[in-house]
Amino acid sequence: MSRSAMSSADAISARLRDLELLTKGPAWALTRSAPWVIAVLQASFTRTKPQLPLEEFHADVDAFLEQLRRQDPGLGGQGSGKAFADEWTRKQFLTRRSQSGQIVYEITEAAARVLAFLDSLSSERSTLNGSSSGRCWATSKSSPTRRTRTRAPVWNPLKRRSRSASS
Repeated sequence: MSRSAMSSADAISARLRDLELLTKGPAWALTRSAPWVIAVLQASFTRTKPQLPLEEFHADVDAFLEQLRRQDPGLGGQGSGKAFADEWTRKQFLTRRSQSGQIVYEITEAAARVLAFLDSLSSERSTLNGSSSGRCWATSKSSPTRRTRTRAPVWNPLKRRSRSASS
């Protein structure tokens, strides 16, 4: 086997190990969730509304579930907004914290990355075409480090919020 083929095989093996670890995390789990779950999280947590009071979020999810179940009784399961919020917290899509004596939900960093990625896929504003995506791929492949070659930068609304909050 040639030296370059061995190098490529090693890089592929390393990337496979990284991806296998990723499949065990919350980001991967969110990508496998029902579309309505992703819609709830995307609509509820935005750049301008990064957190929601616990009771308000439960009520919002309950109202949505009622509407969803009327439209299609097979969707939404039997759980309440609180039950789903608890499940999403266990799965690390959401986190709860106390703020000024009130419990609030926030989207986790892993979930924020997935939601931003999915939003970019469905966005009509996307201007990435075949030519520019080819340039992106060529640029990332010519990068001298494995880390920059295998991980594209991801917009994260949480990091943006935390910078402005600390200013």
